Amino acid sequence: MKYKSLSIISFSLFIIIASCKKDDPQPLAYETQAKLLAGEKGQSKTWRLVSETQNRNGSAAVPANLPACFLDNNYIFTNNDKQDYISNEGASKCGTTDPATTESGTWSFTADGKMIIILTNKYATTVTSANSPAGLYINFPFPSEVTTLTDTSMVTKMTITQDTDTYVFTFTFAKV
Repeated sequence: MKYKSLSIISFSLFIIIASCKKDDPQPLAYETQAKLLAGEKGQSKTWRLVSETQNRNGSAAVPANLPACFLDNNYIFTNNDKQDYISNEGASKCGTTDPATTESGTWSFTADGKMIIILTNKYATTVTSANSPAGLYINFPFPSEVTTLTDTSMVTKMTITQDTDTYVFTFTFAKV
């Protein structure tokens, strides 16, 4: 009798466990970030740079004086197999001969979703601002820490060391 009860209990537990549905697994951090950045699979989102601050060697952050022709540029991230990235001039070009597309390439997040890496067809640029020496030469790609990413707002921080100086650039974007 004791063994019969034990068999019924064991069988009942087996049925209960076997009949439980497994919940859908939680998306990985980079998958969640990808949807916030570029939308669902097959979609794109367009972002615009709202502001930039810079500091050098831990000094107070100084706002960058960016021209209006640069602030209207569009940054388009597509959630496709290649994870396409395109930057283009907005309504106004800074130079009349500037191409409409300023950059193109691909993007990805680290597995934990805390860093974004954008590989572009531009491999170097020169940064000139009040807080950095004229001609700070940036070799791409530099990963950027994603400090905030929501459906409508993104803040990234890029740290670059050149010689003995460390520069931190903080970029704030809004979804268009």
